[in-house]
Amino acid sequence: RDISGEQEIRAGVSALSDEVCARMRAENRKCTVVQIQVKDPSFKTVQKQCTLSHSTWLCREISDTAMELIRKSIGFSHPIRSLTVTASALVPADEIHEQLDIFGGGGSDPKQEAIENAMADIRKKFGTGSIHLGSYENAEIGIGLYGKPRKKPHHNNQLHYRGNDKICQQ
Repeated sequence: RDISGEQEIRAGVSALSDEVCARMRAENRKCTVVQIQVKDPSFKTVQKQCTLSHSTWLCREISDTAMELIRKSIGFSHPIRSLTVTASALVPADEIHEQLDIFGGGGSDPKQEAIENAMADIRKKFGTGSIHLGSYENAEIGIGLYGKPRKKPHHNNQLHYRGNDKICQQ
């Protein structure tokens, strides 16, 4: 089915950005360009890209950039049949030297970097489905809940899902 509306599009973009970032981390690379490709129900394709002011592998930055590209190109009211998020102009993460901005802008957010690095470590230890951002749990568009829930919910009103060990609020 087609997706439309800012919330559904953000869910799709977040999931795709998360996969792209995981692959970049696995290869120890950061990107400096974010590209989107959108197809509408009549298969008209729109491609847009944006060069970032600094290199990144943060899902939030890539996701926000992709959402801004979609907003500027087609908006959120048009239905989307196919959506692609691409990171390009990859550079080795350990060879990056960023110039600091005297006004405090630019560069990666150290707190967000720590959060996403912790999530990457959890995925490495427990599998790719062990943790993800809750913003893209949407079974209706094919994102999120996999496996069968256990019979008893935990004391904090959460169900554990077998297979990918995902946890979802009831």
